Amino acid sequence: MSKKIIGSVMTGALALSLITPAVPAAPVDAAGKVTYKVKGTTLTISGKGEMPKSMVFGKKSKTKNIKKVVIKKGVTTISKNAFKNCKKLKKVQLPSTLKKISGYAFYNTALTNVTIPNSVKYIGNYSLGMKQKVYLIAAFLTGTGNLILDEPFNGLDPESIIVLKKLLTDYRDKGNLILFSSHNLDLVANFCDSIVFIVLSTS
Repeated sequence: MSKKIIGSVMTGALALSLITPAVPAAPVDAAGKVTYKVKGTTLTISGKGEMPKSMVFGKKSKTKNIKKVVIKKGVTTISKNAFKNCKKLKKVQLPSTLKKISGYAFYNTALTNVTIPNSVKYIGNYSLGMKQKVYLIAAFLTGTGNLILDEPFNGLDPESIIVLKKLLTDYRDKGNLILFSSHNLDLVANFCDSIVFIVLSTS
């Protein structure tokens, strides 16, 4: 199959239904004991099972200086607002056992990017744009070759749209086929190699 980016423009009452990653609820593990240790500007969280819903990492004067968080293998969840007081936090290391990242876990930190392991099945309370970025990252991480994406540009800010276009173009140039749906005719017309119009569920 030739390498192409194909956009399907949806009109009429019925849109093309494509495959997107499902986000099931995280399995609940048996209660375990999760503890922490602060050494200098590094916070290490270890143990087995879920992080407690309310976990305070010492005095606020110490917490606000944390710049790195290392979560050890065995920990399965990150609780809501877990690092909200770690305003200087810039680096996070997540384990392959992590299954759930609760809402606002990294709110109010200085993080600019986080590498999310494939084991994570649930990410809560993210905006549409953030969720979209997570789904796209998951799609690229699969390494399965051809991609089928449903409205991949929906909810993204202008800068992220430019980045995604570059990623898709590079992915195509490696010999992969990309099929995505969109309601944005201008975007499809100026970006795709081929266009398919869907009218009342027929092409």
